[in-house]
Amino acid sequence: MKKLFFILFLLPFVLLSQNKTEIEYFESGNKKLGEDNLFGAIADYKEAIKINPKSSKAYYGRAVAIWHLYLKELEREDLSLAINDLNTALSIDNNNYRFLLKRAELKYQQNDDYGTINDAKNAIDGFKNFYNKETDVPEVYVNPIASRIGYTNVHSLNDEKIEVYYMYYYLTGSSKVQLGDYDGAMNDLNEAIKIGNSQFLYYPMCYADRGYLKYQLGDLNGALSDLSKSIELLPGEVPYQYRAYVKFELGDLDGAIKDISKSIEFNPNSFYYATSSYFKSQLDYYKQAEQDILKAIELEPENIEFKYLLINYIYYSGKPNEALEELNKNLKNFSNTPLYCFFFEMRAQIKIGINKSFEVEKALGLNDIKGGCLDLKKGLELSKKLSEEDLQNFEYLYFDTDKVQKLIEQYCN
Repeated sequence: MKKLFFILFLLPFVLLSQNKTEIEYFESGNKKLGEDNLFGAIADYKEAIKINPKSSKAYYGRAVAIWHLYLKELEREDLSLAINDLNTALSIDNNNYRFLLKRAELKYQQNDDYGTINDAKNAIDGFKNFYNKETDVPEVYVNPIASRIGYTNVHSLNDEKIEVYYMYYYLTGSSKVQLGDYDGAMNDLNEAIKIGNSQFLYYPMCYADRGYLKYQLGDLNGALSDLSKSIELLPGEVPYQYRAYVKFELGDLDGAIKDISKSIEFNPNSFYYATSSYFKSQLDYYKQAEQDILKAIELEPENIEFKYLLINYIYYSGKPNEALEELNKNLKNFSNTPLYCFFFEMRAQIKIGINKSFEVEKALGLNDIKGGCLDLKKGLELSKKLSEEDLQNFEYLYFDTDKVQKLIEQYCN
């Protein structure tokens, strides 16, 4: 981002021929964009804009170049700069469906789902209006929706229509998934998959998003099929992540662990490590689970839920004293958090010797029934303060009030 800001705003560009026209700078920018010389393209588009501040296509070209820079470096500021250029282009040519569709695409990457849907709908309206008004559309012409704007390929009007509608359905469908409009999302993603093909940008993600949607709707086999198709087309962290969830729900824990490990290869983040640890703990692979959660904590040391899982794994691996020591060390740090009740519950489990099935297994714990009962009651009292929002924010934890109450009645009265 600093490098881009430096080029855009601070230093003059390298001196170019002073007698170049706007069109020459624009075409030079297109050529450099096609060669992946992004900073050179940005410089040329800026010169074209200096000559003609009303050149909407130069603003559009610079937006595309900056967007490609964002894809390489993932600087959110670059994405905002690209959208700013598209805003300017649309202020000059406000019905240009090509500009609207590109802005919809960038807004989707900015997680602006409502903005994405609005721009995509306006792009379709603009597309219809444009070709209804034009009477001299040539039989073949340069494709304007290509990701780079130095167009060299010639397409038919039907190709243009397919590509515009494909992008519309992909962007609206994926946005509707995020907004919880599952019926609308299913309809739009079905349309995108039907009219697109493997050569289209984002086509593998159509299957990934539809697979995730089916997972949310409980169609696990359908989700597995779609996510496997997405991975076949283009392996990536997201479809592997989603397929790991599906396999976990289907009882294929080894398959779930393999898939989340693939996600980690693409992007070794704390969430994937924590998920891997959780999957392994369900197979009683506590030593491996402990190793994974320690990596997650290293990446995100302030995450309380990760620390709870670590204590959990230490305890179930047969080390109650070590688990209790780790818990007490952390307990005071969590007194003002929604997780406070879980730590009392966990300490009660360690003191009494409660296994994963919430049954007493004395050899597992410290045989401190009295101390454990006090902690159970404290945890139950604190759990009543949990809000619905608190519960929704937990990735791995659930406070089972009924089971805790049953333990209290059985052992503490």
